[in-house]
Parts: sequence; structure tokens; C-alpha cells
Amino acid sequence: MNNDLLLIQEIKNRKKEALHQLYNRYETLLYRLVYSAVKDPHACESILTELFKEIWHSPDLLVKERTLSLSLCKQCVKNIKKHSQNSEKISS
Repeated sequence: MNNDLLLIQEIKNRKKEALHQLYNRYETLLYRLVYSAVKDPHACESILTELFKEIWHSPDLLVKERTLSLSLCKQCVKNIKKHSQNSEKISS
């Protein structure tokens, strides 16, 4: 079993350390992705916090794509869109 699959399994088994490892492994990549879209450090933190909460509550989100990094990036893009829609509603 590769490291990513093991990490996903440990998150499914509710091991917080696995979530911390996932965060440490992918935080820089995901932060850059989010920041390139929203250009706001506070919004980045909010979007990433929401992403990791979703992963903790629904770890199967991580197995929808071929690779863990692709799953994370796609989920991030969904959260960016959700954040943008919420921001538009607030400013209207």
C-alpha cells in the first residue's frame, strides 16, 4: 500500500495524526492554488480550513480521483467556487 492510500485509510480510521500529515504534505501546494484564485490570505485560510474539515468528516472525498493530489486540488477548486459564490451574495 502506498503512503497516500495508507494516509487515507488512517483518516478513515479517525486518526488525527494522519490528517496532520496530510495537511503538512499538501498545505503549500493547496495554499498556492487557492491564493492564485482569491488573492486573499484570510480567504485562503478559510477555504483550506473548510477543506480539511470536509476531509475529516468525509474522507471518501479523497478517493474520487486517480491520485490524492488531484482529489485535493479538485476539492479545493470546488471550495474556491463556493467561497466566491458566498462572497458575491454578501456583496450584493
